[in-house]
Parts: sequence; C-alpha cells; structure tokens
Amino acid sequence: MKIEFTDKYEYYFDTQVVGFEAFVDGTRIIFKISDEALQDHFPDLGDSVKIFLANRVKIEGIARAKVEAIGLLDMKTILIGTKDIL
Repeated sequence: MKIEFTDKYEYYFDTQVVGFEAFVDGTRIIFKISDEALQDHFPDLGDSVKIFLANRVKIEGIARAKVEAIGLLDMKTILIGTKDIL
C-alpha cells in the first residue's frame, strides 16, 4: 500500500478536528485527528494546529498504521481519535 502525505492541513471549527491530506494508492483521503486526541497525547502548545504541526511526523505514522490495519473500505475520511493513539 502506497501512502503519501501532502503538506495540506486545515482546522475544522465545527467538528474540532485537524484534517490533513494523503493519497493512498492514488486515492485522496482526508485524515482527521480530534482535539481530544491531540490534547490527551501530546504536549500542550496552546492550540490544536500548533500541536499537530509540532507532532506531524508521529501523527502521520499513526494515520499510516490505521489505514494499513483497516484498509480504505471506500472511505474518503478517516478519523483518528484518542483510542487510536498508544
């Protein structure tokens, strides 16, 4: 499975998640990590975007592991919650 992350990210105020883009075997996927997961598992840097950017490599690794474990299953969005982070 080929997974390539892009530099694109966005904060979704309505759902309180940071979204970031990847292409999985050529299919565009938006991963979203919840504020709760960011605040529970990473050092507090004041806001979720700062936490995401400071820990992006680790978060992308978590995203990679999740998609490898579950596959795509015709999903275009995959949520990373606090239970997904060890």
